[in-house]
Amino acid sequence: MKDVFDKVSLKNLTLRNRLIRSATWEALAEPDGGINEDTYEIYRELAKGGVEGIITGFTSVADDDSYFGGMMRLSHDELIPQYRALTDIIHAENCPVISQLALGAFYRGYNQVEPDEMTHDEIKHVINLFIDAAKRAKQANFDGVQIHAAHFFFFESIHKSTSQSQK
Repeated sequence: MKDVFDKVSLKNLTLRNRLIRSATWEALAEPDGGINEDTYEIYRELAKGGVEGIITGFTSVADDDSYFGGMMRLSHDELIPQYRALTDIIHAENCPVISQLALGAFYRGYNQVEPDEMTHDEIKHVINLFIDAAKRAKQANFDGVQIHAAHFFFFESIHKSTSQSQK
C-alpha cells in the first residue's frame, strides 16, 4: 500500500514524499507580474516546511490579463530574473517547483472575447502566449509547468463552449 511519505517519480521529477503544495492565489505580485519580498518569503517558508513540491499560484501568460489584482505573470522576458530568484530560493531547500500557467480571459481591445468568437489568428496568439510563458518558466529554472484549466478561466470556457455546442 502506498503511503503519503513514500518516494514517487513523475517522469523526470523524483519526489521524496507525496506532499505537494497546490497552486493558490497570493495576490501579492506587482502590477507587471513581478515578485516582491513578501512573495519570496512565502515560498521560502513553504519550501522549508516539508512539502516535497510546490505549484506556484496562478501565473498569467498575458500582459493584459486583468482577471485578478496581484497576479503573477510570465508574460515578458524582463520578469525571468525575478522568477529565477524565486526558483533559486525554493531549490535551496531541495524542493521542486512547478509554475501554474493560466489565462483568465482573452481580450480584443477592452472587450473580453469568448473562445468560440475568436479568430484563427487570435487562437494562434493564445497558443503562442502559453508556449512563450513555458519557455520563460524553463529559463527561470522551474521544474515543470501546469496548465490551469478550471474555475471559469479561459480553458474551462472552451470546454463549456464545446460541450454546449454538442448538445
